[in-house]
Amino acid sequence: MLLIHGSGPGVTAYANWRLTMPELATRFRVVAPDMAGFGETERPRGSRYDMDGWVAHAIGLLDALGIEQAHVVGNSFGGALALGLAIRAPQRVGKLVLMGSVGVPFPITEGLDTVWGYEPSIDNMRSRPGPRHLDRARARGPRDPAAEHLRSARAYSACATACVRRMRALDADRARGALQPPAPGAFH
Repeated sequence: MLLIHGSGPGVTAYANWRLTMPELATRFRVVAPDMAGFGETERPRGSRYDMDGWVAHAIGLLDALGIEQAHVVGNSFGGALALGLAIRAPQRVGKLVLMGSVGVPFPITEGLDTVWGYEPSIDNMRSRPGPRHLDRARARGPRDPAAEHLRSARAYSACATACVRRMRALDADRARGALQPPAPGAFH
């Protein structure tokens, strides 16, 4: 199973899928890479970060791991990439699960470019709209990291649980013949 993360400041596959992977790994081989340009990947000068490049990256990873076909789960940006993979290489995709996905090209606005290129720091937080929120947070005193982690874990756990339930439902549908593979050329 190939898990493709979303996008945003500081996103990584680990951050996106760490609570989902243990449950899925009880039934599947789970691969959750940082896609090119995200997380801990290298960012060589001149690299293209577009759908063609990311699809090629996903296919190259599957090839390198000897995986002919994978179930693919995509979150947000990862859903758009999962759709791109299914369209360009349908033979490589078993089941497809999309979570909060986009699927059509759209212009990168100045705001999106600012958010996606964001490097975390106090100075950068102050330079973004709404620095008063940072000042109010400081006025409240130190945060409770354990409580924040628990809130985050609950949110990710809810998404993971829904994903696992959907995968199990798809397995049941396929077992009783209710789920048919797409006709050849259906994605072209």
